[in-house]
Amino acid sequence: MKAVIFAVVAVLVCLALVQAQTRPIFPKNYYTRGGGSTWSTSQANFTKADYYNSGYTQSIRISGLLYAEHQGPFNFTLMELYSHTPPRQYTILEQYKQCTGRVAEGKYFDPLEEIEYASFKGKAVHDGRSVDVWALTAGTNTISYYVESNNVNVPVLVNITAGAEFLHITYSNFVASAPPQSAFDIPSFCHNQEEVTINKRNSDMLGAIVAKAASIKF
Repeated sequence: MKAVIFAVVAVLVCLALVQAQTRPIFPKNYYTRGGGSTWSTSQANFTKADYYNSGYTQSIRISGLLYAEHQGPFNFTLMELYSHTPPRQYTILEQYKQCTGRVAEGKYFDPLEEIEYASFKGKAVHDGRSVDVWALTAGTNTISYYVESNNVNVPVLVNITAGAEFLHITYSNFVASAPPQSAFDIPSFCHNQEEVTINKRNSDMLGAIVAKAASIKF
């Protein structure tokens, strides 16, 4: 009988700890700086990236070194501007002044916004830092959040899996405020380019990379 009582008490204690865990509250507007973030998918990898997210204007920008199609790195920027009518997506290779503009498919996506539906899964260590782990599963789709244990409103890592597809995001130098509006300025060489890649001299070598990067679904 004592063993049963101790087991029940242990379960209740665990439940109390889970219920008492403070749920992260992430801002609608934020950005990372210092080139310390990474974005990895089954199709491409960004390293030394800066990530800008404006939830109020539904705009995102990722700028960093792109590796795709076994080539790279290239200084690459992906922007999606859902405040535009129609929504716009730009894939930009700065050093080649190469840009593709198109109508953005799908809808605005903030990797952090699903945290309100996640459940606390325990504590872990990531890259030498103590983190709290939260996760949400729907069918074969899973989102796992790793947040700083001593500051639960600061994300460290987000893992998203959808069947065979995945997206891993690391956050470094997280700033919980609106990104500078200049982050979403469209380079002058992108204007009036609709479904056209400029600088044709480089299109044979880089066209496949731009096409692949443009197909990434974040």
